[in-house]
Amino acid sequence: MALDFTPWGQWLGGRVDARAFEDFTELEIIAHCLNEMTFISFAQKEIQAEMESVKKAKEEYDNMTPEERKQNAKSLEEFLDELEGNKAVL
Repeated sequence: MALDFTPWGQWLGGRVDARAFEDFTELEIIAHCLNEMTFISFAQKEIQAEMESVKKAKEEYDNMTPEERKQNAKSLEEFLDELEGNKAVL
């Protein structure tokens, strides 16, 4: 699971690897944690709702036939090509 979706209570009990302090100050580590914790929302209920939405989308994808997946999904290459095409428009 992505850190953004980790319940805040688990963050509070988490440990920071000592090696992190070699490259970052305590304030930088705290800022990074706060950014990750609130990336989706500042409300724990909204974060949980988003996680449920992601789970539902994955379940729907898993239940698709190969033909439906081909119609409703893109390969990484197709996505990157489309992204590059949109850059040219900007």
